Amino acid sequence: MRGTVTGLIGSGLGLIVGVVSVPLTVRYLGAERYGVWVTTSSFLEFLSFTDFGLAHSLTNALGKAYGEDRRELARSFISSAIFTKMRVSLSRELKLPRRQIEMCPGMAK
Repeated sequence: MRGTVTGLIGSGLGLIVGVVSVPLTVRYLGAERYGVWVTTSSFLEFLSFTDFGLAHSLTNALGKAYGEDRRELARSFISSAIFTKMRVSLSRELKLPRRQIEMCPGMAK
């Protein structure tokens, strides 16, 4: 029951923050930049739902490595997965928004 209440409170707070922050952000960025920001953020959020099967592959590989008592191999799987996820995340955060903004005329201020 406590988890349900906490989840509802978190959802309610998220809704309130969204309702308050959108007008402030539009006013701060302007309509055109806000549109670019929302488009880029939405696309990145969509990509965050996909991990390209990394979690499931890691689970299977770890199960096999631990089943064969190969702990060093399991450690290398974990570090490889973390490194891969970090590279994908960084490439999304550092490269995609810059390209998106450069494609919009008048946005290179």
